[in-house]
Amino acid sequence: MKRFFLLGTAFLISVFALSLESANAQFYKIVNKASSKAIDVSGSKPDNGTEIIQWEFNKGNNQLWEFKEVGNFVQIINKATGKCLDVEGGKSDNGTRIIQWEAGTGNNQLWELERDEKGFFKIISKATSKALTVEGASNENGAKIIQWEVNNGNNQLWEIEQVN
Repeated sequence: MKRFFLLGTAFLISVFALSLESANAQFYKIVNKASSKAIDVSGSKPDNGTEIIQWEFNKGNNQLWEFKEVGNFVQIINKATGKCLDVEGGKSDNGTRIIQWEAGTGNNQLWELERDEKGFFKIISKATSKALTVEGASNENGAKIIQWEVNNGNNQLWEIEQVN
């Protein structure tokens, strides 16, 4: 496995290097390998603590994400709300919900992207070393995104694709 910060390819630089403040921000959909559904801010709600779910991709701004480099990690920021993917309360338990929260400096908002040989990513919390996971390997719209111990299941693998 290659770590995001070790790849150093022009592709990753162009994909992830732009900051939130950039007028030319690039946005991406993050789609689960198992379900083919995108990470989504539930109901497009702007509130801190809103649950992150999966939903069939519909090009809504609540399904578009920007990657902002913070050292060797990234914050993943929603286009609709400007809020970050966040491990709720920084808890380390398997099954802890992934929510959105106003950008801060906590490790529970920092993520490592680990790319496999087929081009899929594991998205791993700096705070807990656990992976973004579709709960119960569900294929249903509305299934929760949680953190879980890395187990290499397809419900922990993500395709990251730029959306124009």
